[in-house]
Amino acid sequence: MRTSQEEKEPASPGARLMQAPGFNLCILAVMGFKTKIDLELFREEISQKLSKHARFSKEEIKDPASPGARLMQAPGFDLCILAVFGYKTKIDLDLFKEEIGRTLARHPRFCSLLITKNKMFGTFSWQRTNVDLNKHIIAPKVNPDMENPDDFIDDYISSLSKSQMSHDKPLWEVHVLNVKNSDANSTVVFKIDHSIGDGVSLISLVMACARKKPESRFLPPVANKKAREEKVNPKNSLLKRLFVLVWTLILLVFNTLVDSLLFLATVLFLKDTKTVIKATGNVELCPRRFVWRVISLDDIKLVKNAMNVSINDVVLGVTEAGLSRYLSRRYEKHDESGMKITKKGSGSLPKNIRLRSACIFNLRPCAKLEDLAEMMEKEKLLKGMWGNLVGIVVLPLTIALENDPLAHIRRAKSTMDQKKLSLGHKVAFGVMKLMMFLFGSKVAAGVSTRVFRNTTLSFSNVVGPQEEINVFGHPLAYIAPSVFGYPQGLVIHYQSYADRLVIVLGADEALYPNPRQLCDDLVRSFEIMKEAVMKKGLSPFLIYYTKVQRRPDTLYFRPKNEKSTSMFVKVWIAIVMVFNTFTGLMRAFATLIFLKDEKIIPINRERGKENSSKRFVHRIVDFDDIKLVKTATNAASASILKRISLNTTLFLSNMMGPREEITPFGHPLCYIAPIVSGFSQALFITFQSYANKFIISIAADENLVPNPHQLCDDMLQSLQDMKDCVQKSAYAAEKRRKEAKAEATVKAAAAAPPAPAVKKEEVVKEVVKEKKESESKAKVDEKGRRAPNKINGLDLDTHSWGQSLQEVNVVVPVPPGTKSRSIAYEIKKNHLKIGLKGQPPIIDGELFQPVKVDDCFWSLEDQKSISILLTKQNQMEWWKCLVKGDPEVDTQKVEPANSKLADLDPETRSTVEKMMFDQRQKQMGLPTSDDMKKQEILKKFMAEHPEMDFSGAKMS
Repeated sequence: MRTSQEEKEPASPGARLMQAPGFNLCILAVMGFKTKIDLELFREEISQKLSKHARFSKEEIKDPASPGARLMQAPGFDLCILAVFGYKTKIDLDLFKEEIGRTLARHPRFCSLLITKNKMFGTFSWQRTNVDLNKHIIAPKVNPDMENPDDFIDDYISSLSKSQMSHDKPLWEVHVLNVKNSDANSTVVFKIDHSIGDGVSLISLVMACARKKPESRFLPPVANKKAREEKVNPKNSLLKRLFVLVWTLILLVFNTLVDSLLFLATVLFLKDTKTVIKATGNVELCPRRFVWRVISLDDIKLVKNAMNVSINDVVLGVTEAGLSRYLSRRYEKHDESGMKITKKGSGSLPKNIRLRSACIFNLRPCAKLEDLAEMMEKEKLLKGMWGNLVGIVVLPLTIALENDPLAHIRRAKSTMDQKKLSLGHKVAFGVMKLMMFLFGSKVAAGVSTRVFRNTTLSFSNVVGPQEEINVFGHPLAYIAPSVFGYPQGLVIHYQSYADRLVIVLGADEALYPNPRQLCDDLVRSFEIMKEAVMKKGLSPFLIYYTKVQRRPDTLYFRPKNEKSTSMFVKVWIAIVMVFNTFTGLMRAFATLIFLKDEKIIPINRERGKENSSKRFVHRIVDFDDIKLVKTATNAASASILKRISLNTTLFLSNMMGPREEITPFGHPLCYIAPIVSGFSQALFITFQSYANKFIISIAADENLVPNPHQLCDDMLQSLQDMKDCVQKSAYAAEKRRKEAKAEATVKAAAAAPPAPAVKKEEVVKEVVKEKKESESKAKVDEKGRRAPNKINGLDLDTHSWGQSLQEVNVVVPVPPGTKSRSIAYEIKKNHLKIGLKGQPPIIDGELFQPVKVDDCFWSLEDQKSISILLTKQNQMEWWKCLVKGDPEVDTQKVEPANSKLADLDPETRSTVEKMMFDQRQKQMGLPTSDDMKKQEILKKFMAEHPEMDFSGAKMS
């Protein structure tokens, strides 16, 4: 079948000639009329006649209907989608029409007529036409103060299911109901013929029309399917991996064969048990009642994570449990006095009920939102991104009242796992497509109809936007899609939206006189499952943190350590853990019975004085100093603080606070100094981090510690001593490295031939010349290295970075309003990858040097930029670039954070001055201090031995 791109008629040679450069001709035809022009009549005639000409409109573009669209137009199989959109505000009709005309009405399927080409074989094509929004957007006048708005909306939506779409216009309508109900301030009902597209396509289109905010141009984030990474254990033998592969293929073939045979049996003879909810006869055009309930998606995820299943497994289990409760109620029997007659087992349910659901599977990868938005904006062709491409799978449901409510979810998981490892839905789709090609759409529709007639209900689960969005200029509260025209009595849809999950029922009024009761049974079944999960040991702390995000504007993530640990290391860690646990228990027991601290200093409190008066003091130190000592000694912060408070009788606590300054209760916070009173010791020391500060808090007994400020000062001095020791060690190591490098340079120079003598004037001229050339190169030397920025890094087009000897800080700008869930990141020992999901990575390359993955973090700053902190593995080396391949920085021009010579001791100061002198000499091409000393020694030796010939002498 040819696509619409192939059916475009090429321009004639004459038309091509008229469009040649310098030959653009236009016709001005002046027509004089005998009467005054009736403008409305004139426009109508132009629209009916001239605009329908192939050269005066776009209607020459005809796109043949897909097999799915042809199937939806088969007799007795007219399906329509009813999508209820609840909005948080009243609908501004003018703005709503403007947004519809700018987005939805420009979609190729929403501005095309469905034309019948061959009625016998059921072939159709799409033909472009002009869209009159007044014929598509219907806003009935309603009383905003009516008594029962919920019943009015239900009745209005139900009335839409009693009529089919008219084919004299594009197959869609929008009904605007500006009345407030229990779930939203206004309701919009989209009635769309199913031949336009399936549910997944329409939800993608809605998201392509949506924006995060009314004034935003950014598309909302979507839930991308994570590619499954098959982790292959190298220890597994080739034979074992081959066995697993063969067994998987056997299961795939077996499950596909079973599903195909069950599908064939359902088409031919296999029917569900006749129950009170099983449709019989032609129910396609029977009145439908549409109801929905909104539940928390976080609760669904709670059950999903606790049972290690998928969301599809949970909602299928909820469907099975809810139908069991509803059928049990429908089959209840009462005695003459009206009392319920109960039975053992499954209550009043009939035995051996066969009840199945026709589950709809999407077979097409979802189109990118950017492509759909561009398609509407520039009126591009679909190119296979749209239509009905779904498969049908028959799912068995067990109708029983279980003592364990979670048994429904386990059974649903087993069923879904078997269906996932099967190609039955693709086989069914291929057979239907083949039948349509051989026998036409009527026969294919008849086969599909028998599948739906022989089952009880249809089931579908569609993923929606992950965040609240604005659709057609108004903030959206919920989405409740459904379908009518099926030869079934019940259709159940599950639609996610932000943090909500909407359960939607489309029920036949004759079979389901009270569909709200079924909706309540589904919700109640899920609540029972949630309670059962919590009773099995899920703590309220985990429940709270499943729902609550501590800071939505700034989030920190620690990447997983992907290092594999050997068995020997694991055993050794276990032995050390057991030994330390035993030692700790023995010390605690000894302390409880007899072991006491010695009274070296009078801070041991007597019993019964826990409530004596206390003095609370605190000091604030630089958190970077704590990190400096921690990094240099390769110890944790808690161990450093413990060494500061050594040999004291106290309680010690170390708590990590916010990594950035925050504004709780509407005011900016300066520091946090927590402390505890009422303990048995005379001293309680708390260490609290906050942003770049570290607070030391002390609660001391006034009688035993009369001057707690002195203790605070002593702790600060101890930290300063540690810091000075670390800095001295660092400078000593740097000095040794420089001396070793200088010695190697001298040895290399000794092996080289002597340089010719150069006059002083020539050296000065050469230095001035090199200085001018370096200035003219705009801070780029001959090796392509650039001068560092203020933070010892580089400012590039896509990001900027800076460094200290210990850490590297990277800042990556992102579009304003970016959420943390939209960020794709990967931090490994030698590799960094950062960007936005669905887009090419901003940074993706091998790091200049390895980093400590456990000490690396990233954060989202004000939803405008990504800040990345990388901790160097070698913390005595400057990085030339962030990732290999980037422009390099001249590390000789890097300025350390502590660059004041006056702050250094005399020995270190002389070493640094010597290094600076040698660096300047090398830049000017002059000998260093060591070279000058050696030259003086050589001259002195030559003067003492004039009889010797030094013409061939070399420096060594």
